[in-house]
Amino acid sequence: MTIKIKTDSKEIYKRFVDEFFDKVGFEETRGRFDGDRRQRRAGKYGEAIIIDEIGLDLETDYIEPGFPEAKLFDRPGGDYGIDVDWDGVHIDVKTLIVKVPVSPGISKVFYHNYNKDQAKDPNNKTDIIIFCIINIRERMLAVCGAISKQEMTDLEYSIARVKGEEKVRPGGSIHKYRADEYEIQQWQIVNFEKTQDMKGYIYAYGQYKKGDVNTFQRAEKKRISHDPEEEIHTGNGVPA
Repeated sequence: MTIKIKTDSKEIYKRFVDEFFDKVGFEETRGRFDGDRRQRRAGKYGEAIIIDEIGLDLETDYIEPGFPEAKLFDRPGGDYGIDVDWDGVHIDVKTLIVKVPVSPGISKVFYHNYNKDQAKDPNNKTDIIIFCIINIRERMLAVCGAISKQEMTDLEYSIARVKGEEKVRPGGSIHKYRADEYEIQQWQIVNFEKTQDMKGYIYAYGQYKKGDVNTFQRAEKKRISHDPEEEIHTGNGVPA
């Protein structure tokens, strides 16, 4: 699912990002698993869009109360993996900034990655991970889909990549992993056609936390079909 950033929303998204970093500071928000300043701003921008899409209010829920999650940065390592707390479901929004056009159809073999040290951090409270791609110049965000942290870190589903490992991309370029990571492909995560699908998945996980396994299992089945012959390595979460 793709989201066009509307002109009347752009200002509140930018204010959300600016005021968060003004309050907490760039270096203070730099956890062990974060990217550079540009990537962190893009990540916060993606987070703002997801918050807005699921129906929380950026102004009254975040900006006015001074960003409730800001206190989490009093400890080393960042925000406990909680970008969004929606009725007790802890969401980590992973947003990749790109320069290429963002299209509605994400390749089935597009790669998504999750830092292994972050996953194993005893303070990490993430329940589900939502993967996004953003092109700020085009004002487009693609919500690739979501997966539970439990499944993302299960080697029956994901691949363990090792720091220093190299992978050949199409065209012959080499990608070198900068950290130990879990890697998964687009066809393995739950896809959303519309915002209501995303909200339904989050709700289903909330029910799972309350003991309703069946509701979440139904939500987990919403994955795209996959033909193993289509597995063409497209790189480490970066369009080739």
